Amino acid sequence: MTDVFSSLFVIFALAIPGIIFKKLNIVEDNQLKLMSKFMMNVILPAVIVYSMQIEFSNDVFISGLKVFLAVFLLFGIIFLISIVLSFCLGLGKKYIGVVTFVMFFANTGGIGIPVMNMLFGVEAAFYASAAEMATDVLIFTAGVLLMKYSGKSDEGIDLRTLINPGTFAIIIGAILFLTNTRIPSVINNVLQNLSNASLPVAMFIIGVQIGGINLKYILTQWHALLISVLKLTIPPICMYLIAIILNCPPLPAKVLATIFAMPTGVAAAIFAQQYNADTKFTVSVVFATDILCLITIPIIVIVM
Repeated sequence: MTDVFSSLFVIFALAIPGIIFKKLNIVEDNQLKLMSKFMMNVILPAVIVYSMQIEFSNDVFISGLKVFLAVFLLFGIIFLISIVLSFCLGLGKKYIGVVTFVMFFANTGGIGIPVMNMLFGVEAAFYASAAEMATDVLIFTAGVLLMKYSGKSDEGIDLRTLINPGTFAIIIGAILFLTNTRIPSVINNVLQNLSNASLPVAMFIIGVQIGGINLKYILTQWHALLISVLKLTIPPICMYLIAIILNCPPLPAKVLATIFAMPTGVAAAIFAQQYNADTKFTVSVVFATDILCLITIPIIVIVM
């Protein structure tokens, strides 16, 4: 129990410099964008490949497939829950897409994988990468359709968005894992050092985002606040039940539940803006979950 609290304290303490830098206007928006690009295009792919440098076994392979299946099952459940929520809260059918998006698409990559790596070890990062791969497939297909429905956009699905460093890293890592191939130690050391930097960079970025929050506006958006609380509690609970039904081993089950307890990813705000959905509502959920997760994630981890 003490180790869990210690790890979580370190994780969230890393966000404090970002909050301070934002409040003092030391970090500008263009600098944050560069850091985010470096995180998504360099550090995160390194974490994915490094995490997949584990010895191949049928048990690990089957567990990885179960993780992949569990993500798709969770998406279906959250979609049904979002339909009910949209009507019960008086938001209407137009919000079904955006509510599903913010409820399901957690920050599994930017912060989820580094946190799993720190809390549960390298093998946990492997399962987190499998979950991220399934999420990537869904976000650029079903995710686009959801935001188009809420925003009434006429743009089609652009499959080219699936071509990115993260996707390539997943493919390369999967090939290395399935063939039980080990990369040269020099390259592996570079990947390890980049992996070690993933959590500090991710939490600094989150800290900057929290530092720029307009709390007065968010506190008036009760729909967004309620959705934020439900987002941080319903998906991890549902995912843990799914893991039990699929008979997942303890580690993948813990990873699945914990990684979907992460805050809503910033991609939600980007997609909402691109497809003319309710951007203010989406941004409010993103920022609210960034703050509220400081309370909910420790509870989820301790329960796990």
